[in-house]
Amino acid sequence: MSRRCVVAALMGLLIAMTAAPSGAQLYRATLDGRTVTLTPQPISVGNTVLLPLRDTLTVIGATDIVYSDATGQVSFVHEGRQIMLDLNQNTATIDGQTTQLPGMARVLNGTTWVPAQFITSLEPDFGLVTVRGFRGQPGVPPAPIPQPFGPSTFTINGQTFSYASPTWYMGGVLMVPLDETLLALGLSPSTTNPGDLQASFIWNNQIVRLNVESGYAHVGDAAFPLARPVVVRGDTMYVPASFFANIAPGYNIAGMQAPATEAAVLGFRGEGAGLEATK
Repeated sequence: MSRRCVVAALMGLLIAMTAAPSGAQLYRATLDGRTVTLTPQPISVGNTVLLPLRDTLTVIGATDIVYSDATGQVSFVHEGRQIMLDLNQNTATIDGQTTQLPGMARVLNGTTWVPAQFITSLEPDFGLVTVRGFRGQPGVPPAPIPQPFGPSTFTINGQTFSYASPTWYMGGVLMVPLDETLLALGLSPSTTNPGDLQASFIWNNQIVRLNVESGYAHVGDAAFPLARPVVVRGDTMYVPASFFANIAPGYNIAGMQAPATEAAVLGFRGEGAGLEATK
């Protein structure tokens, strides 16, 4: 295939990814009891809920917002108070008094994120409501894992690991435990709450969201379909093995299928996701 054809094909894939449905919300932001829209949506990392700084400051009425890439500082004015965030020191200085932020601020996907607790300390009328999904009903046991089970061992860059939870096939697609695979890759487990529609984790400084009901994976504002939707069996969340094979080329497990739609996950490998960076 010529280089021109390859470029055209990649552009088509990126357009399709961007046009895919957006992820379900994990949190709904409110101000004075009214719902407000934040872009990107709030996320949770570990036990900390993070908010996109620029959009949130605009919502609460902050002015004179100035970013300094050279110093890693962000300054703004809110209700007459001069406030400066030092992202390198993870501190906030308000009218000359410096304190540690109540969680780690960070830059992901080109967006600056701050702990929600910091924003609520500035603006008490700002709040977050956890959005729950409708996956399953109370008292109804989850569907059993079909047998025969899939392979229990996998490799990452030639090193062998074993799953404690069973792997299994859904429609001919091998499903593997999400968090066990993340731990083997040296990553923190995904963040989710019972009933939530999404699981999220950090990969290569990018926020990855796996939508439980839509069958899409989201990287920032881009999305692509999984070979099979994410499913939960008991306390374990399962994803297609081909998902990991595409974001981590060193991952390998027998009996895996890798549909062409998942091969478009260029953004995870740094091969030109084309995502626009915003602060």
